Amino acid sequence: MTLFQMVFMGTNASYMNRQKTWLSLTLLLILLAAGIYILQDRTGTSWILDLWMLGRSSPELYALLILFAALFFLPIFPLGVIAGMIFGIGTGYLVVLPGVLLGAYIAGWLGNTWLRAPTQRWIRRHHIGAKLDTALAQEGIRFVVLVRLVPILPFSVQNYVCGALGIKPRQVLIGTLVGMQPALFTALYLGHLVTDFAQLREEIMRSPFSGLRLLLLVGGFIALLIMGLWLKNTLQKSNTETVDSNLSDP
Repeated sequence: MTLFQMVFMGTNASYMNRQKTWLSLTLLLILLAAGIYILQDRTGTSWILDLWMLGRSSPELYALLILFAALFFLPIFPLGVIAGMIFGIGTGYLVVLPGVLLGAYIAGWLGNTWLRAPTQRWIRRHHIGAKLDTALAQEGIRFVVLVRLVPILPFSVQNYVCGALGIKPRQVLIGTLVGMQPALFTALYLGHLVTDFAQLREEIMRSPFSGLRLLLLVGGFIALLIMGLWLKNTLQKSNTETVDSNLSDP
């Protein structure tokens, strides 16, 4: 190996890991930029009418839109409200849920593969890597359920982070199925109450600190506290088991 390779590239393995990390970060930045561009391009409320017309024309396309939103950092809740108006609660549930679950599974898989290495390096630097990894591997479904109950966190970000923390895609899928029920039914119910487009626009633009949305935020805050306490207790238990194991060794 030449001096140039040793200084600037390192070993082949470390060089490939760095390349993979930069590629992963670049991909995420592109996805984030695409989501921001779409939102900024729709600074008014005409996008609500566009989505309403799309759902009326094709439930299948609307389901694909949910999948797209779950992968590309677009908000899920407004789409659920619109689905509630178009399809009602029952049919809307069947239209929205597959896209939500498939998006969570794919993003969780991407996070578990593409973002796994950089996330592991970060948590290792904070000396909690192995313990947190073990805790999430054993209790991944519970962690995902608690995360889904925190609506202040973007759904797409949750998907990628759960995968990057080492939670298996199957656990992300099951945890999403359980944890998304309150937010999903709330969105569909609010949309079901809407009778015209003007009311739909008003409902989507409504402050999150009102009505059922406020209840979701309060529930999410409680879930966030529970998640923090659970992780703290899990890590403390792991520390205790490690100390006991070391003391028992001859």
